[in-house]
Amino acid sequence: MNDGPTSLLRICPECNYDLRGAAHERCPECGLDLSFMQAEHSTIPWCDPRRGRVSAFVQTALLATSRPKRLLREVFRPVDYHAAQRFRWTCVLLAFGSLLLAGGAALWVEPGLWQAWRSLAGTWFVFYFAACVLLLLIFLSGGHTYFFHPKRLSVEHQNRTLALSYYASAPLGLLPCVTLLLPLCILLPGANDTDLKLTALLVVVGVACALVWLGIVVLASTYARHLLGRGRARWTVGLLTLLAMVISHLVCLAALPAAALYVGLMYYSMWAG
Repeated sequence: MNDGPTSLLRICPECNYDLRGAAHERCPECGLDLSFMQAEHSTIPWCDPRRGRVSAFVQTALLATSRPKRLLREVFRPVDYHAAQRFRWTCVLLAFGSLLLAGGAALWVEPGLWQAWRSLAGTWFVFYFAACVLLLLIFLSGGHTYFFHPKRLSVEHQNRTLALSYYASAPLGLLPCVTLLLPLCILLPGANDTDLKLTALLVVVGVACALVWLGIVVLASTYARHLLGRGRARWTVGLLTLLAMVISHLVCLAALPAAALYVGLMYYSMWAG
C-alpha cells in the first residue's frame, strides 16, 4: 500500500479492528480485502456522471442509510466536496417539497385552515413560517458536520471526513416516501370527518419526520465511529447532533416565528395608531 491512504487508515471499515501500523492487504481480523484503498476515483453513485441523476441519488441515499460502512470506505480516496454539498441540498429540497405537499393536503382536507392562518397573523406569516421550516432543514442537514473535522486529524483526512459527513443527511431525501401515505389519510372512511383526516395527516407526517430526524442522529454517530476512529466519538457526536437538532427546532419553529409576530404586532400597532 502507498503511504497516502495508509496514513488515513485507523480501523477496519468492516469489523472496526485497529489497523494502525499494519501492512497487510487484508484485515487480520475479518479478512476484508483492503485493495479498495488503492482506487483513485470515487465509487459513490452520486459522483458517477454516467448515471442518471434520479438513479444516482436513490442509490446513494440507500447506500448512505443502509450500508454506511461501504460508503465510508471512500475516506481512503479523494472525495468530491462539492458533490457532497449538492447531495445535501437535494435532500433538503426534497424534504421541503414533501412538507409543502403535506401542508397542501391539509388545506385540501380543511380549506378553512388557510383563512385561519391569514386571520391570525396575515398572509406574510404563512410564507415566513415556510422559510423558517426551510432554514430548519438546512440546519438539520449540516449541523452534525461541524463535529467531523477535529484538529488531531491531518488536513487531508479532515477534508474527506467533512465531505462524507454530508451524506448523513440522506434520510431527508427519503422523506418524500411519506407522500405516498397522504392519499390514504385523505381517503379515510368518514368523508365528513375532517378532524379525523387532519389528525391522520399530522400523525403520519410527525412520525415520518421523527424517524428521519432520528435517522440523521444515528447515521451521524455511525459515521463518527468509522471516520474519526475513536469509540467515544460515536456517542459524543450523536449527543451533540441531537442537542443541535433540539436547539434548531426551538430557534426555527419557536423563537424566529415569535419574534416575527412580535415585530409585526408592534409595526401594526404603530401604523394603526
